[in-house]
Amino acid sequence: MTKTAHTPFVCALDSGGSKTLCWILDAKGELLAWQNGLGAANIHDEQILQGIIAPILQAALQNAGLQAEQITAVNVSLGGLNELELARTLTNLLPASKVQVFRESSGEAVFVAAPHWGFDIALMAGTGVVALGINPAGLRRSCGGWGALMHDLGGGHSVGQAALRGLAEAVDFRHPETMLLPALAAEPPFKRHLQDCHFLQKPIKQMSYEERLCLKNAFKAALPQLDRRAVAGLFPVVCACAEKKDPFSRQLLEQAAHSLVKICIALASDLHLSAPRIALLGGVFKAGETMLGVFQRLMQNDFPAAQAQLTDFSQIKGSALLALQLAGIKMDAAIVAKIRRR
Repeated sequence: MTKTAHTPFVCALDSGGSKTLCWILDAKGELLAWQNGLGAANIHDEQILQGIIAPILQAALQNAGLQAEQITAVNVSLGGLNELELARTLTNLLPASKVQVFRESSGEAVFVAAPHWGFDIALMAGTGVVALGINPAGLRRSCGGWGALMHDLGGGHSVGQAALRGLAEAVDFRHPETMLLPALAAEPPFKRHLQDCHFLQKPIKQMSYEERLCLKNAFKAALPQLDRRAVAGLFPVVCACAEKKDPFSRQLLEQAAHSLVKICIALASDLHLSAPRIALLGGVFKAGETMLGVFQRLMQNDFPAAQAQLTDFSQIKGSALLALQLAGIKMDAAIVAKIRRR
């Protein structure tokens, strides 16, 4: 395709707290260039936003061989609450482009993709949890997405937090006995503080009061480094311990999976779906077969008519569909197929 000023080119972005992914596509859905950069979610200072987004856009445009004025439309799937500031920033950077920014929790990227990917409900379980769905009549509903303060059960942060609570109880009450203690001690947030605790392989019941106090002080010293993302990063450690048959870790995964199943059942009820097709997205399901297996077993027990499976859908792919739609490009099977292959 000749790259003229009149050829529609679009930009799709997916931006969260840790990273931004940018795609440049042509009107046929061909991916011309992509670029990663820092996350722009929940940043309200527009100068800072411009400092984050401008280098990402410039690199992507350069790789695509395009100028900013050739971008017809840009869509952002945003994992934050600063959509107005980000929209103004993009309007300044791409003045010839139509700009729209949707929060991920709005479900727009999911809803536009659902008929093409063939699912009714998208269960997104990463740091937090939200489920979004649409039924054949076009009814849109959501469940979850409350955030860590109220209810994010089933997400990586919730499981990581439960693991830390379990360790605190183990140190104070000598129960539960768990592999998580030596496993977490090897993780970066704790490793430096626990390097003098040479008794970690000893059963907690056999530790002296002084040893348990040493553990307590070491873990507390690491707490200032534990933001929400770092706590969610403990989820794979819990999965690894569960694979080794650690009872407490397996209990945590059972509880998380039960919460996720409840969310699916509640959303299916709101959508009047008796046999929903559920797409599983996010780091919780990508962490390994252990968590996925527990979830699918409980789903089969509690909601056997549902079909739940991993999907190749992602927010950036939904954002690409929305950008093409904003540019006035009619979606067809060939365009969707190209985007799905990425």
